[in-house]
Amino acid sequence: MYRCVAITPEGFIQQLAVCYVGRGYWFYVTGEVPEHKDPADIDRKLIERYQVDLSRWARLRRKKAGLASIQYLRHGRFFVLVATHGMHLMFTTESSVLHDARRSPIRFAGYAVSYRGGHPHVRIDHAAYLDFKAKLLDRATRAPIPELCAMFRCAPFEPYAPVRRQLIAVWRAVNRARKLAGLEALPIECIRLRRKIMRPFGECSSSRVLLPAHHELVLAAVPPEPDEIDAHQEAAEGRVDDVPIDSGTFDFASCHGESAACQECQHAEVDRENRLSPAPTSDLPVSAGMLRLEGEETLTEEPVDVPLDLVDA
Repeated sequence: MYRCVAITPEGFIQQLAVCYVGRGYWFYVTGEVPEHKDPADIDRKLIERYQVDLSRWARLRRKKAGLASIQYLRHGRFFVLVATHGMHLMFTTESSVLHDARRSPIRFAGYAVSYRGGHPHVRIDHAAYLDFKAKLLDRATRAPIPELCAMFRCAPFEPYAPVRRQLIAVWRAVNRARKLAGLEALPIECIRLRRKIMRPFGECSSSRVLLPAHHELVLAAVPPEPDEIDAHQEAAEGRVDDVPIDSGTFDFASCHGESAACQECQHAEVDRENRLSPAPTSDLPVSAGMLRLEGEETLTEEPVDVPLDLVDA
């Protein structure tokens, strides 16, 4: 039986980005099931019409024959049909609403899924990002640190790599506002940097972190997960493997406003450049005990004593 109904929005995005867009399903059509229709009936109709329920081997045979393959995914009343390169009925019947994920991202539940740089790209949609940033900046100088930490930890977005960059950009903007107001900066540990692996069609499990009430929340109540410690340290030092969302290069000065970067950030930048630069090559020292091969000159001026048991008869 073809499974197409995702239980959670996070599972929908994971299945779409990792299993479909990341494997060449770049052409897509999105839609919503009308209120007066049963979503299950729409599922059966689309699956039968576009021959979605095929085995892996049938898809391979279609690929060799130059035919496209189709996948169908739905959450609630929102659905998406994705296709690979090739000939298919969907390219003619849905040509007016057909899009390419490499040029126009698939937007759903505050996410934007596209294909960039040879891999799927999941980030917060621009409008949702601006709303989230404005909400944090509005409370940056009026809310206590525990409340702001809870707002970051409970952000309704799974921290994919582009999402992490966006969250760190918001964190820096909040700390700049707090610094101008003479308030204590937020720790980097308030950001969740490791996403949870979901079961798109299986048991429903929440991907959000549950925290105590604001009046009971202290910094000790929001410790980073064990696998987040190294990631938090790298983010705080500016050692991030991806570029930030607002510029093409990592801006170390942004962590302390528009002024020059602090001394610690400069050291972090130098360390990062040293790690990214290739190691210098040098000639390996010649061991004094190397044997002279037949037809070659000896590598050492002085003769080398070779044990008799090592010399072939």
